Amino acid sequence: MIWLAWRQFRVQAAVGLFVLIVFAALFGVTHSHVLHLYNTAVKPCGKVGDCHSVTNAFLNHYDFYEHLVQFSIAAPALIGAFWGAPLVAREFESGTIRLTWTQSEMRVKWLAAKLAVAGAASAIFVGLFSLMATWWSSSWDQVNGDPYSTFDVRNIVPVGYALFAFALGVALGVLIKRTLPAMAATFVTYGVVRVFYNLHIRPHLMSPLTSTTKFYAPFAGGAGPAFNGPPLREALIVSNTTLNKAGKVIGQNGGIGANGEFNFSLPNKVGGHAYFDGVGRCPNAFPATARPPVGTEIHSGPGPATVKAMNTCINSFHLTSVLKYQPLDRYWTFQWYELGSYLILAALLSVFSFWWVRRR
Repeated sequence: MIWLAWRQFRVQAAVGLFVLIVFAALFGVTHSHVLHLYNTAVKPCGKVGDCHSVTNAFLNHYDFYEHLVQFSIAAPALIGAFWGAPLVAREFESGTIRLTWTQSEMRVKWLAAKLAVAGAASAIFVGLFSLMATWWSSSWDQVNGDPYSTFDVRNIVPVGYALFAFALGVALGVLIKRTLPAMAATFVTYGVVRVFYNLHIRPHLMSPLTSTTKFYAPFAGGAGPAFNGPPLREALIVSNTTLNKAGKVIGQNGGIGANGEFNFSLPNKVGGHAYFDGVGRCPNAFPATARPPVGTEIHSGPGPATVKAMNTCINSFHLTSVLKYQPLDRYWTFQWYELGSYLILAALLSVFSFWWVRRR
């Protein structure tokens, strides 16, 4: 059975091997240049005092290759649709099940062989690609400094995604019995599960830490930090709410309102009182230099006098920022938790496929 399953899968395996070779060549050719640029330009940038522009140039220069690394986001979905969904659905459409499914025990052995061969190939393909992508991106990730932003495409979790997508494709193929509809359903279902997990499950795999601080103006040059962000920029932000003096939530995402806006509507006359949008009327007058043309608002880049007036106004309302976050030291714990979650889902889907095939 294993030999037969391998013969039926060898074309897909050859395509997967070819894709890995292409990416291995691409990563191998470019990695030395990435590392050289990192060591010669980014590392010593502190000596010339221009790290911001240097690091931005480094990240933007390799944006194209970083998009190639993002292929690992789509790879599990492609595996589920093109390797998993046709595995059983194609047998229904071609009618070969009449030969292989004459006995229930034969059905189980036949499906077990196919799952073992194609499932192992899925895990190996994505695992090797993730290994290469993580190796190539090591310098890029150090400069980026936000490991949770690339959580889905690094290290071990892509293997869990691949096995889940493959098992999902097989299960949908068993149910739908038609290849193209099963492939489409796999794409959609996989995407929905991934988005739901990322938004609603991953942030709560462990109880988030909480940081309560004074609300600061979210622009450079003000008193305090440049934004109401986490204590560590490498953290995974779960929520960032703004509370008024009475403890009522008046803003999300580190600002005021649902989208985290931060605006001051200035008066039409010089020396008038501005209005802190979503909060209230400022008790202090703003300087004449802060008054823009009628009907406009200040969003960023104010002068020193305006910054001082804004901070005075903000302080008068006694606003508080409450941040819930997952710290960087939980990164690998989350990798293992998420890998285990998707492996469990893959196992449950595989058990369902065996049960359905045996009964039907």
